[in-house]
Amino acid sequence: MFIPKKLLYRGHSSARAPRQPWAWAILLILISLRLGAQETHSALVATEPKPAAHKLGLQALIDLAIAHDPDILRLKRQVDIERARAKFAAPRRSPELRLGYSHGSDPATPRPFTEIREETVTESGNRSTHLNRTEDSSSTIRESENVRETTTRSTRRDVIPRKRGETVRTTIEERINESFSEQRTESVSSSGPEGRDNKNSTRRDSGSSSTRVISESVSERSLDRDSSDGSDQFSAQIRIFPRNPWETAAREERAKGAIFLSQYRHDAEVRALSNVIRKIYMELQFLRAQGGLSDNKLNFLGQEIAFHRKLFEAGRGGADDLVATQIDAINLQKERQEAEGTLHAGKSSLAVMAHIEDLTRIDLGDAMIQREVDVNKLDLDQVLAAAMVAHNRAGILLLEQGLIRSDMAVVEAEKYPWLTLLSATYAYEERFNYKYQDEFSIVAGVTLPLFDWLSKEDKTEPYKLEIQALEDRQVAIQEKLRYKIMLGLGRLKKSRTSAEAFAREYRTLKEGIVAMKDKLNNAGGLEANKQAMALKRHLVDLDTRALGIDQEYARALLEFESMLGVDLDALDH
Repeated sequence: MFIPKKLLYRGHSSARAPRQPWAWAILLILISLRLGAQETHSALVATEPKPAAHKLGLQALIDLAIAHDPDILRLKRQVDIERARAKFAAPRRSPELRLGYSHGSDPATPRPFTEIREETVTESGNRSTHLNRTEDSSSTIRESENVRETTTRSTRRDVIPRKRGETVRTTIEERINESFSEQRTESVSSSGPEGRDNKNSTRRDSGSSSTRVISESVSERSLDRDSSDGSDQFSAQIRIFPRNPWETAAREERAKGAIFLSQYRHDAEVRALSNVIRKIYMELQFLRAQGGLSDNKLNFLGQEIAFHRKLFEAGRGGADDLVATQIDAINLQKERQEAEGTLHAGKSSLAVMAHIEDLTRIDLGDAMIQREVDVNKLDLDQVLAAAMVAHNRAGILLLEQGLIRSDMAVVEAEKYPWLTLLSATYAYEERFNYKYQDEFSIVAGVTLPLFDWLSKEDKTEPYKLEIQALEDRQVAIQEKLRYKIMLGLGRLKKSRTSAEAFAREYRTLKEGIVAMKDKLNNAGGLEANKQAMALKRHLVDLDTRALGIDQEYARALLEFESMLGVDLDALDH
């Protein structure tokens, strides 16, 4: 590598060097001590060798940059957030269990009450007699007697409530009722044409009753609570809220769309960062190749300068050729230094993006990365179709339309009637005297969006307008992208054709220059050597031009892929 002279005099100082002998002696002692310390330090370091740093190629640099880029990390985290949200996109409302208790208090003790129950035990009729007596032909006497006996048993319960109990007095009695019935009928009839029939009837009823007590008891009953507490009511209700299937499906679809959109943005950012690193890496490879060609050219220029100086000193050459060659060397030195600075800056950019500190770990590879893409076989319609999906802005607009359509589907689902409530209730009531009642009921609730059915306003109108706006933007972007792709693909094909034509001419011209150079070298002589060296410079310039054409085509290819959002390798088949 050519080193400028000004880099060889970095230690220039205006102070004069010491001339006294003792000063030189002190200086030599200090230098020896410094050298000894360096040797000792080198020996210590040699005992503990540092491990060689792992070299990083293009793919390793891309992976490290992706792993440390804050925007990509944020987008990756957003993907995780959307996936977590998708689990609760259509939430289920948990069932409700309602337990109720009410107490109806009575400040006064209940009043005493009496319960009487009667039943007929036996009922019989006996001692019934009938007497018919006829004294003569005109008089008849009829007598009858009937006795009926009925036994009735009555149970009497007198309940006297107390504060925490009650007294029950039970009395069982039997009552015997006897009834007597006597009837006398006398009938007299007269003979003759004017005879009449006279009837006389007499009835007499009487009865008797007797009562006897069979049993009598008094019992005390204690209650577990105050009888004046009144009644207790208990209720249990389970409420279930079914989900609307149309709304649920729309919300789940929107959650999937949000995940896909966040993943698309993440992939687009990864692809963009990869293209940036690939472009920088490619430029560094071209800079390294150009540096090698510049070194070769500086070597030839050095030989030319020495040759022209000999000719000038021998009086056989002019000063113009020597000065022109020296100016070319100076200009090339400056270009070489600028290329070194650009190469260092490019490596620094890669190091910052890859989050590494040692620039020597960046490995540019031994050979240039060649892209074998036959752009002449690319179909315009195929490229356009791939770009409409893979292009960052166009793809995001398409996915955003899907999200808005899902939101509109959620609003439209509200128009469909659906079960909003299923309820089952059980109620139990207990009173102070142990009487109770219970009931069970089931209730179903259905939403009837009558206001939406009868309303002339369309709730989905804002969503439709937003979708229309996004579609207009998408159409504009697609038209602009289509125009850029048509022009870019045409330029790329033309550049490829020019590069192929130059490659053919380059091979022919290089073979001719090499043949002429060899011939001049074999011929010998000053003039032949001068022409041979000039041909060497032309070879270097030709290689530089060929490298520049390859660089232009590689740049155009990478920029075209960045515009498409997709690698052309996937389309070239």
